[in-house]
Amino acid sequence: MAAVEGPGFQDWPIAGSDELLALGEFVLLSIDPVASVAHLDDAIATDEASRLERVVYLAIVMAIVETGLEVGESYRLALHFYLVGQGLPTDAPLTCAPIVPATDYPDARAPLEFNAALPWDDLYVHMLYDFKAVASRFHSGPNALAVRIGKDTKRSLRRYRHDDHATFQEHVPGIGFLEHTPSYQLQAIQALEGVDIDDLESLSDMSNHKSIASESTGAGIRRKMGETCPHVELWLDINDDPRPQRLGNPKDFQASLWAVKKIWQDWELRATTEMLAKRPATTSWLRGTMDADAPEVSPLDSELEVDPTDDDGSACPDDAIEDRIERPKDTVRL
Repeated sequence: MAAVEGPGFQDWPIAGSDELLALGEFVLLSIDPVASVAHLDDAIATDEASRLERVVYLAIVMAIVETGLEVGESYRLALHFYLVGQGLPTDAPLTCAPIVPATDYPDARAPLEFNAALPWDDLYVHMLYDFKAVASRFHSGPNALAVRIGKDTKRSLRRYRHDDHATFQEHVPGIGFLEHTPSYQLQAIQALEGVDIDDLESLSDMSNHKSIASESTGAGIRRKMGETCPHVELWLDINDDPRPQRLGNPKDFQASLWAVKKIWQDWELRATTEMLAKRPATTSWLRGTMDADAPEVSPLDSELEVDPTDDDGSACPDDAIEDRIERPKDTVRL
């Protein structure tokens, strides 16, 4: 199975000749913890990430997401996924869309049609569990991106998502974005106030990692935290390995993302604590600049999505929050 490492958006296979990208494909994915922390260049973070469990999920690719992460002369491929599970959602059973040949139709929603059979039964799109992520790599195959939903079905899914997120706000897990709170400055100052100098020196001696040693300024730490975003590994041929007998439950994906976020935060605190231990005078400076510093923004926080199927000019509920762009003539800057 061919693999593309660190793909740019231009590496996404083009299915069909009439569209830039044929979105709406079913893919298998797994969160890639090691790739999600690779930009930190830290041995502790990499080791912690390598220990996290990886589960395979079924998802529908709904859109290409803008990122400012460069790869060569292109930009890293990031996608918006809707997760698919076997059985109804346990937390909010109505928040789903059945997929043929499912027989239970919550909220009288007709089962979704698609162009080929899926190798699992009892499938539902879990509407509260959508997220955006960078593709760390994708594996192709003889039938890559062969199973997909049509344009009208895709538009219906977007409406279902909009309606369910509005109606069931208390159940929305918020896995589409990960805020970095509290700020690294506050965590570091609290750590300094609660730890004596011997402990700080011990921490410094323990951390012989070039990422921490090189992050001698808050700007460097903020830069790396500003690049944090989840990465996923993709399998484009759902009938090829690693096809699981039982798919991962979309609800469990949230825990995997938060485990990665915990590694980001731990690195942030380690790096900042060491920086302040080496430069105690900066503590007072940080106190005076905490309010002035802009919060970290993930490259995936942008709402700009490339969806070439939405080209008929009709309004969609998501149009109010997601910018629509015209199909580019040559390339798209993500």
